[in-house]
Amino acid sequence: MNNDERRVVVNEERYYDEYEIDLREYINLLWDGKGIIIGLFIAAILIAGLVSQFFIAPVYQTEAQFLAPSFTLLSNKEIGKGEYLSFFKNAGIEEKIINEFNLKERSETSIKNLEKSAELSIKEDTNLVTVNFKDNDPQLAQKILNKWLYLFQERVIGFIEENNRGYLQNLKTSMNKIKRDYKIALNKWTDFKKRINLQLLVSQLQNKQQRLISFQEKVANLKMKIKSNNSQLKEVASQLNSINQFLVTEERISEGSLRKLELIIKDEKLINSLITENEILNPLYNRLQQQKSNLEEQLVAAESELASSTSEVKELKQDIANLQKQVADYRQQEELLQDSLKTSRNNYQSAKVAYNKARQRLNQVTYQINIVNSAIAPQNPVSPNTKLNIAIAGVLALMLGVFIVFFKEFMAEDGIE
Repeated sequence: MNNDERRVVVNEERYYDEYEIDLREYINLLWDGKGIIIGLFIAAILIAGLVSQFFIAPVYQTEAQFLAPSFTLLSNKEIGKGEYLSFFKNAGIEEKIINEFNLKERSETSIKNLEKSAELSIKEDTNLVTVNFKDNDPQLAQKILNKWLYLFQERVIGFIEENNRGYLQNLKTSMNKIKRDYKIALNKWTDFKKRINLQLLVSQLQNKQQRLISFQEKVANLKMKIKSNNSQLKEVASQLNSINQFLVTEERISEGSLRKLELIIKDEKLINSLITENEILNPLYNRLQQQKSNLEEQLVAAESELASSTSEVKELKQDIANLQKQVADYRQQEELLQDSLKTSRNNYQSAKVAYNKARQRLNQVTYQINIVNSAIAPQNPVSPNTKLNIAIAGVLALMLGVFIVFFKEFMAEDGIE
């Protein structure tokens, strides 16, 4: 072992010796000051016990449990417990509790303090809710918590019923509006049917179309007749031009008489004078002339009738066009009114069914928050915890006593120096 190693070993032995001397001195010092330490300890636990027992008002805690399910409104909206549990600490509920139990007479009681006295806790993955309430009076704590739960139930059910009534009222308002629209559409349809006889217009249109066809056929026939008359007139005129209007006839005595006269009268001139010529109206020409007159009269009558029929066709076409437009317009109006009436009637029937179903469902459905355990009056206070207070006071007193002993020793050594 070299000199350095020897010096290290010597120093370590000296350090441990000094450490043992200091620890021994500390123990002796604490032993000498045991009176102070024990006195402070006893005084602390006595004071803590007396204060906890006689000066600090006891606090009692009562507990209640209820089930907080999800509720389905008439609108099919889901209200979970997370939404309505916020109603528990409601200013309106707390104000009612303060007034009912005359808590205003207690200076320390306010809505804020009342909220602090109540605590909610939800068991995970369940609908079980636990409520704790603290008060200095165990009987009052029980009454307040049970009343609080009742008011909470009333508030939640009231909220749900208010939503349902609002939804039902909205359905009723919507149904009445749709009903008014349906009545308006029905009145328009009825008024249209009273004002417009579409079947009569269609019948008139069909009659005019039939008349038009008849007149068109008549016009065609007249044109053919006029053409035929013109052709016949032309032929008759040609025949008239080819024959004489008058016929020349010779009147003479018979051959036998003539021979007898020739035997008697030898004058040939005298005998020739006995032969006379007469002009008579050609009966064929007369018939042709009469036929021509008849044809001309027929032609004039046909042309007049053709002009009248053509004018009638023109008027009928105009009337038919107007009627067709009118019928088309009225049919379009009828279809629009009919569609509007059908749509509004279907909407009203749907709204009426929805309203009746919602009202029936409202009469059948029940909403309830079930109380699993009501609050009971606690027997033992939860605070102050006398044993815990005494233990804490004792530990603090011991620490204070040790500090005082060491502080006195420190001050004494400092004075000697």
